[in-house]
Amino acid sequence: MPISSSIVKRYSADELQFSETYNDWRLHEGIDIIAQKGANVKSAGDGIVEDIKFDELYGTTIVINHGNGIIGYYCGVNKTPPVKKGQVIEVGTVIGGVDVIPCECVEQPHLHFYVMKNGIFVSPIDVMKLQE
Repeated sequence: MPISSSIVKRYSADELQFSETYNDWRLHEGIDIIAQKGANVKSAGDGIVEDIKFDELYGTTIVINHGNGIIGYYCGVNKTPPVKKGQVIEVGTVIGGVDVIPCECVEQPHLHFYVMKNGIFVSPIDVMKLQE
């Protein structure tokens, strides 16, 4: 797991979940792991940092290519993470700290983590075989 904590919102490709920020029901294509602001975020697997970008909805996002078509998106990390684009990293490497997620700003501080496999949203828990 990118953070040793509880999942407060699960991945859901077909079941609507309530968004406190938008006050409506919607799909949730990632998992939210509760954490204090500033808590270390670690890579869930070996990989290469493909990008570090600011997204208006998800805040600072670190994109890691974990191989085999699996791309991890670590959303809402601090603006100056300790990793750089192109860096090869190992599982457990600290890649940043929890910060703000604009599209989930009313909710408790957390990491929004989503995964795509071959360009399709998938459950991070299932595809990366994460231990909850």
